[in-house]
Amino acid sequence: MLDYVGKDDGRNDQGRRRSDADVLGGRPGPTSLDAIAGANLRRIRISRGFTQERLAERLGITYQAVQRLEAGKIQFSVNRVVELAGILEVTIPDFYRGAGIFPDVSLTPIIDINISKEGRDLGMAHDAIVCPNVRAKLRELSYAVARAID
Repeated sequence: MLDYVGKDDGRNDQGRRRSDADVLGGRPGPTSLDAIAGANLRRIRISRGFTQERLAERLGITYQAVQRLEAGKIQFSVNRVVELAGILEVTIPDFYRGAGIFPDVSLTPIIDINISKEGRDLGMAHDAIVCPNVRAKLRELSYAVARAID
């Protein structure tokens, strides 16, 4: 089983020795690290304004698979973490906050989960704009309006 600093003691989650199939590419079950990554995935997904359905669509999986990832019930592959980081525009260490693997200093600012529905909707609308130049102009406009109100 992996402990919080990534050391492998050669045992699975039930405390039994791993088989050769487990070690050589079999499918061991999820670990406590997967539970931490799942909880952080949920926090990041919500802060980025993604629904489970929308994230699942981008990943090419079902929303139930996203639910299982967030619940720590299935194992995160390296490829999946890299793909999630790209889609959600965060760094890989952001998924492992609190695990003691990386310093708990986020390289990516994460918005609080308690963002308003309007803020999430605005973020989703922004993300739906494909053209980077239009997205940049929209951000500039938003900043200008916010400054004018202050």
